[in-house]
Amino acid sequence: MLRLNAVSIHRDRPILDLGAHVLEFTPGTLTLILGECGAGKSTLLQAAAGLLAPDSGTVEVTPEDRAGASALSGGRGIQRLKAGYLSAQPEEQLFADSVEEELAYSLRGGTGKLPERSLRDRLIREALTDAGLPADDGFLARSPFSLSGGQKRRLALAGTLLLQPDWLFLDEPSSGLDAEGKESLRLALNRFRASRAGGILIAAHEADFFLPLADRVLLLRQGRLLFDGRPEEIWQTPGLLTDAGLAWPETLRVACGLEQAGFVKPDLRESEEETVDRLARELLGKACFEGEASCGVLPDDTIPAGRETVREWAPYSPDPAASDSNSLEESGRRQPFMKRFDPRAQWVFALALSVGVWLQRDWIGAAAGLVLTLAAIRLFGVPFSVLWRTSRYYAWLAVATALVAGFTWKAGGAALGPFGFSLSEAGESFRRLFVLYLILWLGLLFPLSVSQLELKRVVRQALRPFAKRGWAVEAVSLGMMLLFRYVTLIGELWTKYARLADIRRAGGQGKRRLRDLRPLLIPFFLSILQLGEQTAFALEARGYQAAAADRREEAGPKLSGSDLLLMATGIGISCALIFARRGLRI
Repeated sequence: MLRLNAVSIHRDRPILDLGAHVLEFTPGTLTLILGECGAGKSTLLQAAAGLLAPDSGTVEVTPEDRAGASALSGGRGIQRLKAGYLSAQPEEQLFADSVEEELAYSLRGGTGKLPERSLRDRLIREALTDAGLPADDGFLARSPFSLSGGQKRRLALAGTLLLQPDWLFLDEPSSGLDAEGKESLRLALNRFRASRAGGILIAAHEADFFLPLADRVLLLRQGRLLFDGRPEEIWQTPGLLTDAGLAWPETLRVACGLEQAGFVKPDLRESEEETVDRLARELLGKACFEGEASCGVLPDDTIPAGRETVREWAPYSPDPAASDSNSLEESGRRQPFMKRFDPRAQWVFALALSVGVWLQRDWIGAAAGLVLTLAAIRLFGVPFSVLWRTSRYYAWLAVATALVAGFTWKAGGAALGPFGFSLSEAGESFRRLFVLYLILWLGLLFPLSVSQLELKRVVRQALRPFAKRGWAVEAVSLGMMLLFRYVTLIGELWTKYARLADIRRAGGQGKRRLRDLRPLLIPFFLSILQLGEQTAFALEARGYQAAAADRREEAGPKLSGSDLLLMATGIGISCALIFARRGLRI
C-alpha cells in the first residue's frame, strides 16, 4: 500500500497542501486525479512517485507491496519500490538513437544486463504491439525523436511497462492519442491492473475516457483536496466537477440531458451500444422510466432500484470561519515580515548585511555573521530546505577544499607518513569559505523571496539614472531577471531528470552505471535548448524590443519611512558588526 500522510509542497506559495488528509492507495486499483490547470495534479503525482520531496508530511510504502520492504518516509521511500512514471511530455524520457535501443534500455533491469537476443526481440515486439505501434524492423530502426507526438507517448508507455513496475504514475497519458491509441492504452492499463501487485495513479484532464476505468477519484482545487471518493459519486453528483472548476465530460452531459428528458440516466460504465438499446426499449414503452428528473439528484421516490445517489450536491460555498482561518494561515506563509517593505529596501538591507559578514576575519565574527544570517532568513521567510537545495554543492565543495588545504608536504600537526595535515590551515580555509557560504545565502534571500517581475522592476528602478545617459537599462534588467530565474530553474530541471533517469533504470532499482548518464544528459540538455527557444519566441511574440524602446522609465513609488528605517537598520547592523570586531582586536 502506498500512503501519502499530510503531504504539502511549497514554492513561493502552497502548490499542494493535503492538510491532515492521509491518502492510501491500494494495489490493484486505478486512482484518477482531476483538477483544473494549476490545481496540483502533477505535483501530487510526482510526490507519490518520489520525484518531488514534500516540504512536510511523508510518503510511505507498506511491506505488502514488496517483500522485505519496510515503511518508508520523507518522500524518497518510493525509490525503493519499482516505479513506472510517464510524464506529460514523453520526449522528456526519450534519449536513444533507435526505437529498439530505447526499449532495450528498459530490459536491462537492476543488473544492467540485457536478456538474450531472441527473448529481448520478442519482448520488445510484444511491447510495441500492446502499445498499438508497428513491430517491424523498419520501425525498430527509427529514431524516437522522428515519431509523432502520439507515437512518442505510446513508445514511452511501452518502455515504462517493460520495466515491470509495481506502481504506475501517468501524467496525461491520453493526450495526443487517437481513438485507436486510447483503446490500446485502455487495454494496457487493464492488463497491468490484472497482472501486477501494485496500482495506477493517473493525473488527467480527460475525465470522459478515464472516469469509467477508475476505482477512485481525487478532485483538487488550488492545491487542496476537494473530493475523495468513487467515480459513481461524480456521475450522480456532477456539481462536484463544477466546484473543482472543471467542465462536465460529454458523456455526462448527454446522460444528464437524457435524465432531464425523462429517461433513466445511463450508468457510468454503460457502453454506447447498451445505452442505445435501452433507449430504444424505453421509447417502445417496454422499460419506460417515468417521473421528473434533474441533473445531479433524483427525487427519492423516482430513483430506480440500485441507482441511489451517494450524496446531495449544493454549490460550493466554504465555511466562512474555515475560509478565514485558511486565508490567515496562507497569508502567514506567503507574507513574511520583509513583505511589508519595498523590494528596494529589502535589497539594500540584504546587501548591507552581506558587506558586514564579508569583512569578518575570525571565527567570532563568523559566528556573529551566522546569527545575523539565520535571523535574516527568518525575516525573509525563505525555507531552509530551498536554500540548502540551491547551495548544497558549494557546501560539500567548501568541506573538500578545506581538507585539501590542510595537507602539507612537511609533517605538521598530524603526521601522515611523508605528508602532514595542518589543522590550523584547514580551519582558516574553512572559515573563509564558510563566510562566503553565508554571503551566498544572504545573496539568495532577495531573489528567492520576490517574483521575477518584482526583481526586474527593482533593477530597472535602481538603474534608472543611467538610462538618461543612453545605457541599456532594459536589457540589463531583463538579463538579471533571466539569470536569477534560470539558475534556479536549471537546478530544478537537473533534479527532475536525475530522478526520471533513476526510474528509467529498472524503476529506481539497481546501481548507477556510466551508461545511465545518457538517459539523464540528453533529455536535460534538450530541455535547456527548448527553454531557450521558448524564451526567444515569447520575447519576439510579445514585441519585446519595440515595447522596450517605447517604454517610459518607471520611477516607482517613493520609499516610505518604514522602508528608510529598514535600510538604516541594515547599514547600522553592518557597521556595528565591523567596528565591534575591530574594537575587540584593538
